Amino acid sequence: MAWTDPKTMAHEPALYSDWNTYIRDNTNYLKAIAVQVGTINLTNKSGGSVAAGDVVILDGGNDQAFTTTTRESDLRIVGVATEAIAVDASGRIARYGVIAVVNVTGAIARGEWLVTSTTVKLAKSSLSYSKPTDGGLGIALTATAGPGVGTVYALMLVDTKVGFEAGSLYAVGGYDTAAIADCDQYTPDTWTSKTDMLAPARYSLAAGVIGSNLYAVGGYSTANLTDCDQYTPDTWTSKTDMPAPARSNLAAGVISSSLYAVGGEGTANLTDCDQYTPDTWTSKTDMPAPARSNLAAGVIGSSLYAVGGEGTANLTDCDQYTPDTWTSKTDMPVPARRLLAAGVIGSSLYAVGGYDTAAIADCDQYTPDTWTSKTDMLAPARRLLAAGVIGSSLYAVGGYSTAAIADCDQYTPDTWTSKTDMLAPARYNLAAGIIGSSLYVVGGYSTVNLTDCDQYTPDTWTSKTDMPAPARRLLAAGAI
Repeated sequence: MAWTDPKTMAHEPALYSDWNTYIRDNTNYLKAIAVQVGTINLTNKSGGSVAAGDVVILDGGNDQAFTTTTRESDLRIVGVATEAIAVDASGRIARYGVIAVVNVTGAIARGEWLVTSTTVKLAKSSLSYSKPTDGGLGIALTATAGPGVGTVYALMLVDTKVGFEAGSLYAVGGYDTAAIADCDQYTPDTWTSKTDMLAPARYSLAAGVIGSNLYAVGGYSTANLTDCDQYTPDTWTSKTDMPAPARSNLAAGVISSSLYAVGGEGTANLTDCDQYTPDTWTSKTDMPAPARSNLAAGVIGSSLYAVGGEGTANLTDCDQYTPDTWTSKTDMPVPARRLLAAGVIGSSLYAVGGYDTAAIADCDQYTPDTWTSKTDMLAPARRLLAAGVIGSSLYAVGGYSTAAIADCDQYTPDTWTSKTDMLAPARYNLAAGIIGSSLYVVGGYSTVNLTDCDQYTPDTWTSKTDMPAPARRLLAAGAI
């Protein structure tokens, strides 16, 4: 019987109502591609041992290496270990055209595509017979009933050739509706430790970016602070202090070439609004009552919006500041909240997380002058987090749930995606700002006050020069 290209079949499962028949009809094809170089030799940099069948991904920090993931449908998928591999040892990883044992979680049906799961080293069903858009591992050839941990045999179809160079993955060739010659570079998201902030260590500060400089203002050390420190990657410089009173739990936003520090807590909650145009501070018109702390702010166009916070109780207030005038706008949706974060995507502000009578996962969109509830943040609910916007995505980082967390979650309206966790220590009451295409998180509290400054650069795909003719598919995999 003539074989049918399983790439085509994966997109047209209706042509086969019985996947056992599909597999039988393609036996000769499967055997033919199994003799290709379907495994690669990589070094285990996961921090622990892996067993045969464990799912692994590209390690962006080391050449020719793998690590593990707890991200569902992880694009960095490399394959499964074919043998036990100790930490820092090398071993074979099954990638393409071979049948391998795969360790899984949950129920798996024959013919379903497998993807990475939120359980480390385990795959799960994509719940589809069609090839996933993101992170496809291969097709299950056997089934398991679940709901716990099990194993299946799978035809490995991680169908790109992978090279490891300076933390990047290169995907070349393949098949769409015809063979293609594309060459695309994938650089995973990364956290990098940078030069620590100047003393004192602090939390409950605010930050804003003017040009290519981040300014960290106020905060709390052993008392409230007036400090204003400039970070120009990778150098910190002390600048002119804020006007009195010293304050913490404030918010900040940048309009044109000026940073505006609003609200906060001195010996009591504040209505202060102070303008910083490097290197001069100027007191501006106070915020409307009530005085407040633990608020968030974002800038849309030439206006700053101060949202939420705490007066004598949690607040739903939304106030617009267009230098030098304050205007009350439509209140946020309930619940009233404090200890939230905010970021602006396009012409909309997104208020995320916070605290009502407990930590919340709310995500609310404000497009002047309308509020709309959006998809909640990923668990856990959190407060005392920070946020920043790169391109069309908001990144919510750190915070406190039942303990300090290191979570980094991406929100691209209206979808949340878990990204690589922050560097240790997990922290809350931190601040964040965007310089170029990177997010910088500064200060905060873990078990002690922090001076940490860490850079986050999101994962990116970049189109490179096409392969030489002819276009091709079913390439073998190999490490460079």
